[in-house]
Amino acid sequence: MTRIAIIPARNVAKQLGSVLERLRSQVDRVVVIDDASEDTTGLIAQKFDCVVIRNRQHSGVGSALIKGLKWARSVRASTVICLDGDGQHDPA
Repeated sequence: MTRIAIIPARNVAKQLGSVLERLRSQVDRVVVIDDASEDTTGLIAQKFDCVVIRNRQHSGVGSALIKGLKWARSVRASTVICLDGDGQHDPA
């Protein structure tokens, strides 16, 4: 049973660490889709040992979610949740 969290993220470096800290005990793996951020969003995700998929060009939340869902499917995740990187959703 593999529980995956997908986080589409664009320029959320200030909030992302807090989200990932609270999320880490809830899932087995976190996938952050860095949607061409102009800040250190991707680096923050790497520090938390997340899978980071980076879009070279901004493609939007829908496209980022699709990429994350495809990745989760490729590893045969049993459970997938989607969260925002800016803290709008409570990881608990």
